[in-house]
Amino acid sequence: MQKYPRVFRIKSTTKQLIKITSAINDLNNSDFVEKIIQETELSNIDFSSYNNYGKKSYNTVQATYTISYSSNEKIEAVAQKHGLTRSQVLNLFLSKYLNIPIDHKD
Repeated sequence: MQKYPRVFRIKSTTKQLIKITSAINDLNNSDFVEKIIQETELSNIDFSSYNNYGKKSYNTVQATYTISYSSNEKIEAVAQKHGLTRSQVLNLFLSKYLNIPIDHKD
């Protein structure tokens, strides 16, 4: 399976949580993010939570994860369908999977 590097904007605390949790699970960061994307059920996500918030944020850090074509397509399709950025979609997935509250300033 071919993988592609993708750049996302996420909170620094979330980035650290990914780093710690992936180490605990003996995975690299990209493999852990890939797992989150693949296992997240779209029916469990409230995409409307970003409706009243802008797409720009300066309260985030850049994170590059190498993900599969199918994971990239999943994120792109959801972003386009709901009028969100790829980073907002990933943040919603991470929030759901890691059970952390979403802060709409991301």
